Amino acid sequence: RTAAARRDACEALGAEFVADDVLAPAGTSAFDSVLEPVVAADPDAVLVAWTGGGLKTLLREAVDSGLDVGTVFGSHRLVPVSFAAAIGLSSPVAYHHDAVTNEENSYLIDQIGAATGLLPDIHDARGMAAALLVVAGVRDGGNAGSPESFEGTVVDGPGGSFAMRAEDHTAIQDIPVVRLTSATGP
Repeated sequence: RTAAARRDACEALGAEFVADDVLAPAGTSAFDSVLEPVVAADPDAVLVAWTGGGLKTLLREAVDSGLDVGTVFGSHRLVPVSFAAAIGLSSPVAYHHDAVTNEENSYLIDQIGAATGLLPDIHDARGMAAALLVVAGVRDGGNAGSPESFEGTVVDGPGGSFAMRAEDHTAIQDIPVVRLTSATGP
C-alpha cells in the first residue's frame, strides 16, 4: 500500500514512472540484481519502500549505483541505526519535531522531553493527533464512537493540520519532505 500511495501522489503531481515497481523477496541481503533494472531505466529519482533488515545495504548499494534515492526515514530515533548510508537523501516524513512550528508541537516537545528526556517521534505525534481528533469528534459530533462523527473535522496537531476525509475516514495531512544531513542526531 505504501508504494501504491507514493506512486499515486507522485503521478498526481506530474511525475512519470519509467519502470514498474521492483519487488525484492523478503530476506534479500544483496540488492545488485534488484537494482539492475532500476539503473537500466535511467530514472531521475527512485522511491524506496522497504520493510526488512537489509535497508542500510539497499540504500548504500542504491546510492553507490548512482541512483538519486528517496525513502521514508520514519522515526528520527532510527536514523543512526538504519539510515547512516542515506546522508544527502530526501524523504517525506509524517512527523519530525523540527518540521512544524505550532502550539501543539511545542506542547508535545515539552511534555515528551519532561517525561522521557527525549524528543518526540512519529508515534508520540500520532497519539496526540488521535487524542485531539477524539476530543474534536465529541465536541463537534457528539459521538466519538462513530466514524461519521469525524467527517470534515479539521484538527491542528503536532505535525500540522489534518482533516478527516468523508468518503473513507482517512486523516489527510500535509507531509513535509526533508533532506537527511546527519546520522548522529535528530
